[in-house]
Formats: sequence, C-alpha cells, structure tokens
Amino acid sequence: IVARSAQPFRAQRNADGHALEQAQLFDELSRYDVVCLGEAHDTPRDHYAELAITEGLERRARVSGRALGVGFEMFQATYGDALHGYSIGSVDDAGLRKRTEYDQRWGYPYAYYRPVLELGRAYGLPLKARNASRELTHAVASQGLLDMQPAHRCAQPDG
Repeated sequence: IVARSAQPFRAQRNADGHALEQAQLFDELSRYDVVCLGEAHDTPRDHYAELAITEGLERRARVSGRALGVGFEMFQATYGDALHGYSIGSVDDAGLRKRTEYDQRWGYPYAYYRPVLELGRAYGLPLKARNASRELTHAVASQGLLDMQPAHRCAQPDG
C-alpha cells in the first residue's frame, strides 16, 4: 500500500521558505545528527515520504561513513528487545507484532510501517523503540504529571 502511494514530494525550509526538491531535502537533512519525521498515521502517502527520506538518508550516511539508526514511535521502549531481534533477523513480522503487542498498542496498519522496518533490517541499521508505555501516557493524562506516583515518574536530570 505504501509503494502504491508513491508520489513526488517537496519540502519547504522553515528558516527562509525555500522550496527543496527531494534530493536537496535529503542532502540538507543528512547534515543533521537527529531528524524527526512525522506522518498522519493513516495516510499511506506520508508513509511513502518517510520511506523515501529514510532511504535517501541511508544512502548518504553509507557514502559519508556516518552512522544512521531509525527510531519508531509505534513501538514502546519496553519492547526494544523485540525490535532489535527483528533488526538482526531473529524475529519475523508476525513475531514482532506479537512480542510488541503492536495491534493492541498501536493499531494503525502494520503495512504502513513495514517498508521502513524492512529497509532498516536490510541495511543493518539499529532500530529503536521510542515511545513511552501506554500505561505511562494514560497515567499522565488521567493524573497529571505532578500527581503521579513515584514509580511512574521519570528521573529528573541533575542540574
């Protein structure tokens, strides 16, 4: 479904409003240490753009010798081991979905995210689970951050 949604896309640099074609966008993004991509979760065209950008960044990282990893919002951090297993080929798609409780915890079509997962695995990129647990986000939403029990609070950095 993602491949069928392929369309040319462009970007606009916020600082000066300059329009960037795809290759320009990839070149510019490749200069940063961290790039966050977002999509409308239920829009295959957006997932295609994420795939194209990730692939463009992978090529540029490989040529330049820079490291590249891919973080995923749809996987909660507690399921990082399952995502690592997928990245090294010891867990397949069905196993990843089951071990991360993907369908219950995320729910958007797995087919939208699979191409970027496959790309990461094919190129040996570290794949990282980046979302907070649903239990934590629900606790914050219902109790507020200040009223949370200490076991749910995140550690505050010193200084």
